[in-house]
Amino acid sequence: MKSVLFSFASLALVARTAISCPLTPEDTSNDTRLLNFALTLEYLEHAFYSDGLAKYDEHAFKDAGFPAWVRTRFQQIADHEASHVALLSNTLGDKAVQPCQYN
Repeated sequence: MKSVLFSFASLALVARTAISCPLTPEDTSNDTRLLNFALTLEYLEHAFYSDGLAKYDEHAFKDAGFPAWVRTRFQQIADHEASHVALLSNTLGDKAVQPCQYN
């Protein structure tokens, strides 16, 4: 489980760096594409935390050596990711991409 967290943290760092690249005025026509890219990443992040919480209960976190508060923090992060998905989906409206099925 810890290696999965490390892998996801690395992915998130790369994704956040890619999103933070500055746009030139010529790139403004790509706003929808950029926001959909961000939405796709938020879908992935939300699925990661939600699926992980569904798969690993409090006992599993304890057995992995985590203190009791760690799972609660994961739930907070999942809630934040859900709010990011909602914000981007609402901003894009009918131009928003749909989530993938992750397995």
